[in-house]
Amino acid sequence: RKGIISAMVKKDKVIEIADRKEAISYAIKIALKNDVVVIAGKGHEPYQIYNGVSNAFSDYDEAKKVIESL
Repeated sequence: RKGIISAMVKKDKVIEIADRKEAISYAIKIALKNDVVVIAGKGHEPYQIYNGVSNAFSDYDEAKKVIESL
């Protein structure tokens, strides 16, 4: 995480959202026509490990829910 943010050219344009669900929702909702939203880092796994606990979570399902709510 530190490496990605420190490598950003325009750091003043970076918005860091720790909660993955909130971050996906935010990125999709602010996207404009012809924008591309890249959800990277976790991959295809249907779970998220947080503090050593595995929780059901799918980037795909979450993004789909947000898109369908628009």
